[in-house]
Order: sequence, then C-alpha cells, then structure tokens
Amino acid sequence: MKLSCSSSLLKEGAAAFASSALLLNNGASIGWSSPGVPSLMLEETWKTEFDSVAFSESWAGAIPCLSACLGNLITPFLVQRLGPKMSMLAVALPLFAFHWAGLALCRLLPSLVLLLLSRALAGVGIGAAISIVPNYVIDIASVQNQGLLGLLPQLLLSLALLISYVLGAIVDWWWLSVAWLLVQPLLFILLLLIPDSPASLVQRGKVEQARAALVWLKRSNVEERLLELQMSGSGPSEKAAGVCETISKLSSPANHRPLLASVALLIALQLTGVSPLVFFSVKFFRLAGASTSPSLCSIIVAAITLVTVVLVVLLAKNISRRLMMLISQAGVTTCLFVISGYFLAESSGNAEMIRWLPLLILVLYFIFFNLGLSSYVWVITAEILPSEIRNQIIPLAIFVSTLIWFLVTFFFQAMFTAMGGIFIFLFYALASLFFTVTTFLFIPEMTGKSEEEIAEFYRNFKLCKRQSSKA
Repeated sequence: MKLSCSSSLLKEGAAAFASSALLLNNGASIGWSSPGVPSLMLEETWKTEFDSVAFSESWAGAIPCLSACLGNLITPFLVQRLGPKMSMLAVALPLFAFHWAGLALCRLLPSLVLLLLSRALAGVGIGAAISIVPNYVIDIASVQNQGLLGLLPQLLLSLALLISYVLGAIVDWWWLSVAWLLVQPLLFILLLLIPDSPASLVQRGKVEQARAALVWLKRSNVEERLLELQMSGSGPSEKAAGVCETISKLSSPANHRPLLASVALLIALQLTGVSPLVFFSVKFFRLAGASTSPSLCSIIVAAITLVTVVLVVLLAKNISRRLMMLISQAGVTTCLFVISGYFLAESSGNAEMIRWLPLLILVLYFIFFNLGLSSYVWVITAEILPSEIRNQIIPLAIFVSTLIWFLVTFFFQAMFTAMGGIFIFLFYALASLFFTVTTFLFIPEMTGKSEEEIAEFYRNFKLCKRQSSKA
C-alpha cells in the first residue's frame, strides 16, 4: 500500500508538473516587460514609436492584464467542450507561441501595433492558463496531495519570472523573446503525455477515458472514484449545464458564501500592488533611488521569491494554509506601510541614509507575499468552492481579479506621478489590511478537511459565531 501511494504521488506529480509548466509562459510574459521595455527604449526606432503614443509604456506592460480578462471569460466554454488538456494544448499554448513569435518578428518590423498585439495574445493565454491549470491540478491530485501539488503552478511561474529577469539583464529584448519561443515545443510534448481531468471526462460522458486516466494516475480505488464522480453531478446528464445554470445554484449559502470569500482573496491578491512591482520593478528601484543597481535589485527579489516558494512547497504538508495566508497578508500589509513611510522620508530629503531600505523591504514583501497570497490563493480558491460550481465559477472569479490587475498595473505610473509614492503605497497598505481582516473572518481551515466539511462551515456560518469561536 505504501508503494502504491508513492507511485500515485509520482504520477500525479508528473501530470501536475507538466500542466503547471504551461505557467512558465505566464511568469515569462509578466516578467518580460520589466527588462524588455527599458531595453526597447534604448533603440532609437522604438523610442520614437513609444514617444508617438501617449501611455504606450504603460500599455506595453498592462495590456496582457486587460486581454487576460478574455482568457478568463472563454475558459468555461473551452473546458466544457474540449476539456482542460485540449484547452491547454490547442488554445493557451498556441497563444503563447504566437506571442513570442510576434515579439521576435518586431526586430524585422518595428511596430508598436505589432508589439501590443503580441502582448495582448499573451494576456489571453495568461487568463486561460491561470483559469485552467490550478483547477486541473486539484482535479487530478488525491486529497492528501492537493496541498503539495497545488503549489507547483506558482513555483514554475516564479521560476520563469526569475529567468526573465536574469536573461533580461544579460541580453536584449529580442533574444529574451527568442529564448522563450524555443521553450514552446517542449511544453507541447509535456502536455501531450498527460491524461485529461477524470472529472471533466466523466462530465463529457467519456467514462472509459476517465477510467484510463485514473489508471494512468495509479489510483488504487479507480472504480470507487469513478462512481464518486458520476454521483457528484459530473455525469453526462450534466454536461449541458452552462453558466446560467451554475449561477442558479448560487442561491445556496454553501455556494455563494465561498464564492464571495474566493473573490475577496483574488481581489486581495491584486490590491497589494504586486503587479506593478513585478511589471515595473526596474523602474520602481530607479524611482526609489535605491543604492543598488535596479536590474540587480529585480533579480535579487525574483530569486528570493523563488526560494520562498520552494520552501513553502517543502513545508506544504505540515502547515495550516489558513495560518500561512494570514501571516502572508499581515506581513505584506506591514511592508506596504513601511514603503509608504520610505517615500515620505524621501520626499522630505531624509532618505540618504536609508537608500538600502527599498531593496530590503521589497525582499521582505515578496517573502511574505509568497508565503500565502501567491502560493496558496489558487489552492484555497479551488478548495473552498464546491465541485458542482467550481469549473464554471473559478474563471469568472479570476476575471474580476484580472480586471483589477489591469487597472492597478495600467494606472500605476500615472498614479505614482500624481499621488507620489507616499499615498499610492498607503492606499495599497490600507486595502491589504482590510482584506487581511476578511480572510480572518471568512476563510476556514482547509488542511485535512473534506469538501463536505468546508461546505458545512459556509452553510452554518454566522459572523458573531465566528468571532466568538476565535476568541
């Protein structure tokens, strides 16, 4: 039995890794703008292109956030008809390939329109991938492995971010784009080798393929699990269920309450100001007047981010996900207040002795961010949503988060100019504090809990009862 569990973990881990590898593109696309846009601006042709259009630099960084909304919206229909595997293979991956190819083509055809179109394609891919992959990983993983394998998407995203920063400090924007273009065939092969989600296969009436997928995953209770999937409303009679039918199920407290908690978490993820700090990290360190090279600062922060996610993965089975989320949000909130204080000191001419502080605080910020917000938000969102609404609702919840992601990223530079670092980071700090309180009140402990136990928490939830139980 021990050997069987080990074999199952290896197979589930292989499928989770192969699907999560698609998110290398998410990290690479997000990270590209930090070294890529300044590199473009060094070329006279591109400087003229950027100068000819207002807010073009902001658009180059933020347009993937906006087009990611489209990826979120089309995902429920893609997954319902194609399944997660084919949606990744036939839609998300080609979008990323066209993105990198379009950026590479910009060397021959230097056009801001082509650049923005390529970045927009990446955004659609980002939205689709982030809506599909975490849910796929939860679907194929055994209950005891979900906490561990659910961290792989964020681990590989963080790895790609670091690679983009390091390569961007060595080569120009074109070589960085070509390097990621060459990775796409490998991702295609990895996705070909894994099975589709058994739950999705049963939902589409492909019971024998679902059985084969469970066998591939080395499940010891194949027939029992297959029966569970059929009895849970994932059978072929349900496959015509669409968004409208799913919305009708939200009248149940066990459904709409975890949805609101999930949306709050996803909004909290964006209102920490993380996206502009990633997209424009080099520019942030320049604006802050950091004593270390801005490019080196960005690489250090990305490296710390990756190390933190690795540590979280190693400790995943032994820690409370709710506790880690609370520690993460409290730490991020504190760091944002300190960043606001630094800009206050800088504006009054008292920052000369603390030019080292932006790097230190941002390192701490990303350590705290990756302890919970970055690493666990997708796991918790998938875990607290009941399976009967999860596939349809997660992309819509992520859509709300993605829309805020775009607004935060696009307006960061304009808000920084208008408000200054003091007030923009004070705003992020207060928003983060608010959502830390909502997590404390509305997110239950998920570690070791079944779906029914989590549903019971939301079904019987009362705020006064929750406060007294915590007291």
